[in-house]
Amino acid sequence: MSIPDLYPRLTEAIVHAERLEDEGRAADARAANVYVSMLEEEVARELAASDPEGALARRGAVRAALKAQLFVRAAELAGRYVVEVEAAQRSAAELRAMEQEARVAFEAQVPPDVRVVSTARYRIRDDAA
Repeated sequence: MSIPDLYPRLTEAIVHAERLEDEGRAADARAANVYVSMLEEEVARELAASDPEGALARRGAVRAALKAQLFVRAAELAGRYVVEVEAAQRSAAELRAMEQEARVAFEAQVPPDVRVVSTARYRIRDDAA
């Protein structure tokens, strides 16, 4: 299911679960939170952990599983999401190190009296007209 399809369903499911909680219908609220957790998990599958909406969905999936008292599910989701975040952090750290290495290597190759311009602007004139 695509993100544009998931968001309205997710919003509706959250509102429904909260309404049931407010009404004191604990068993129904837990069942509704199972559905919320499943929808949040689908959103998390579609979006990267580094995306703010993806991070929110991951927390939402775990939080809803806890509200539904599905403690094993909550623990499994949290464990999976921690691994994703840690992998993204390691990858980001490696990329920063490679970026620094590339900058150092580049600066070592370019003589200090050469000015590097990242963008050049050209103006085309048509004098024949």
